[in-house]
Amino acid sequence: MTVDDIRTALRQTPFVPFSIRLADGRALPVKHPEFITATRRNLIVVDPDTDAIFWVDPMLALSLDFTPGGIKSSGEPPPNGPPPAANT
Repeated sequence: MTVDDIRTALRQTPFVPFSIRLADGRALPVKHPEFITATRRNLIVVDPDTDAIFWVDPMLALSLDFTPGGIKSSGEPPPNGPPPAANT
């Protein structure tokens, strides 16, 4: 997982909320692109529900967990938007 993978997930249209799974088992929720800054040296994530700020090394990011359908990345680029809606 690279910072570019995270940036690709942030540029999805429409945006799909996701969590960044870290090496220590934590998952940092990214509910909107405005709540994260991703540089080559730092990930700064804000949880808008608690106002908690997480400042972590991007090397600790293992995967992205997408909220709709629980899609989990496995090295391939994030999907291009949410999964298709079922016809009802």
